[in-house]
Amino acid sequence: SSMAEFPELTSLHLLLSADRDAVHACQRMVEAGDTVCLVADGVMVLTEKFATGFGDGVEVLYALVDLEARGLAALAARAGVSTVTDDEVPRLLRGHRHCVSWK
Repeated sequence: SSMAEFPELTSLHLLLSADRDAVHACQRMVEAGDTVCLVADGVMVLTEKFATGFGDGVEVLYALVDLEARGLAALAARAGVSTVTDDEVPRLLRGHRHCVSWK
């Protein structure tokens, strides 16, 4: 059966690293309806050319506190990326059936 038949079976992918292999593995596994949240060193993909292309129907969010800690908040704002605060993470977790970490 296809995932389209089970829209509630979406996954939250926590990308904890800007490692090329981790990013590409996440990109291969993410599906429409999933959310990718870049946290910790994962926010560094903002500075990498290979870090685009999570596919149609995939929401990509950056952890605001991690962008700020790495001096990337202004770049993120200019790039128009969507951010998430620490207070919003529990809502993200509740909103997805599965959570997968990549590093």
